[in-house]
Amino acid sequence: MGDPRLTAKARDKRILIETETGGSDGFGHKPINTEWNAVANPWANIAYGSGSEQREAAQIGGSQTASFAVLNSGETKTVSVRDRIRYPLSDPDPAKWPAWEISAVAELGFNEGFAFTATRVAA
Repeated sequence: MGDPRLTAKARDKRILIETETGGSDGFGHKPINTEWNAVANPWANIAYGSGSEQREAAQIGGSQTASFAVLNSGETKTVSVRDRIRYPLSDPDPAKWPAWEISAVAELGFNEGFAFTATRVAA
């Protein structure tokens, strides 16, 4: 493995990747009652934004950015910016796990893994 973020030791956090279901109405709009279904539950290396990025985010609305590095698998290669990540998986109720909206997907190495850039907006 070439990327140090993909070693077993570095991938020490469990995340949940979800995809939205429900399609669209006849006019191309998202329906109100959409559901999120689990796609994958991989181990990830998480790198939060730099100090300057965090200060800037706090000034414009309290969002936080992080990069989630995961191994390539049949499930993770289907992830796109329409999906979201749940982390941390700390509460027994999955509905309470914080949601991170994926804004970018980058391939790491040659078929090694992916880095998902995601933003968590403060509630």
